This record gives sequence, C-alpha cells and structure tokens, in this order.
Amino acid sequence: MIAALCVALCTVGLTACGRDMPSWTMPDLVGRDLQSAQDTVQQMTDFAITATTSHDASGAGRPQVVDQDWRVCTQSVPAGAEIDADTMIDFGVVLRGEFC
Repeated sequence: MIAALCVALCTVGLTACGRDMPSWTMPDLVGRDLQSAQDTVQQMTDFAITATTSHDASGAGRPQVVDQDWRVCTQSVPAGAEIDADTMIDFGVVLRGEFC
C-alpha cells in the first residue's frame, strides 16, 4: 500500500520517492532582526525554504509590516536541529527597543 502510494505520488511529482531530501542545521537567529533571520534561512537553504512565519511575541497581535523593525525573540525550530524543505519555521518577535 505505501509503495503504491509512493509510486502514485512520484508519477504526479509530489514526492522524492526514495531520494534523499537535502537538510541543513537550523542556526540560532534569536536577537537578529526579522528580515535578517528570514534572509539567512533562504540563503542557507538555497531558497528551498522560501517562507517563514512570525508572530508578535508581546501578545499584542501586531502585524510585522517592516521586517527590519522587529527583533527575533524565539524560533519554533531550535538551533542545531535538522531542517529540510518541508520544515515550518515561526519566529516570535518584538519591535526593536522592546524586551522579549
């Protein structure tokens, strides 16, 4: 059953089917501005991970409009963890000058 599913997914191009997916080691991005953190992930993975998410760590629910104005307090994937193209990364951020 699993082999048949893999063959079916390979046929439509949805899985690597036995090929190793590249992986990387998640860096420690806490303390960086949000734009720099996003750029680091994209460059490190050669754009295999093109998007990350972020949320206002203060709890105020503010949108992150100008990414350089926000500082990373937390990251959902710990530094040193292995990541691949399917890894979802979320950053908890506060405005510059605020405390985490």
